[in-house]
Amino acid sequence: FRLEPPSVGATVNLLLGAVTARGSSRIENAALEPDVVVFGRALQQMGARIEGLGTRTIEVEASTPCNPSPSATAPTASNWARS
Repeated sequence: FRLEPPSVGATVNLLLGAVTARGSSRIENAALEPDVVVFGRALQQMGARIEGLGTRTIEVEASTPCNPSPSATAPTASNWARS
């Protein structure tokens, strides 16, 4: 898949779909925001095989079903402002 323009929501949705799909998937022109990286790392902790987080090209290999894993969300600028 190639995103035009890059989008955080679209990248996250494609990551989730790619993890559950058969075979391998490539997301080109992926969003670079920290939200995507944190979400991808959470998927990796659950057993997903993902390479290229934080870059414009993300590769996902089909893997066994994801296992539950505790994770935390990344703080956002608005959360920091309220502290």
